Amino acid sequence: MNVVEMSGLKAEELLELMKTFNRDFYSRPGYILRRALGIRSFTELKYLGWGFLHIFKGGPASAGS
Repeated sequence: MNVVEMSGLKAEELLELMKTFNRDFYSRPGYILRRALGIRSFTELKYLGWGFLHIFKGGPASAGS
C-alpha cells in the first residue's frame, strides 16, 4: 500500500484520518440527496451502493484505494 509519509504522523494514523475524512465528506445530507436525485439507472444505483458500503463498512475504498 502506498502512503505518503508526513513528519509526526504514522502511516496508520494517516489512513485513519483518510477514513474519517471520507466518512464525514460522503455522509453529508446535501451530498447524499444530490447523488440520490441524480441516479438515472439501476447500474448507477448499484455502483453508488457498492461505494457506500465500502466507505462505511471499511472496505478497500475507505482505505484510499
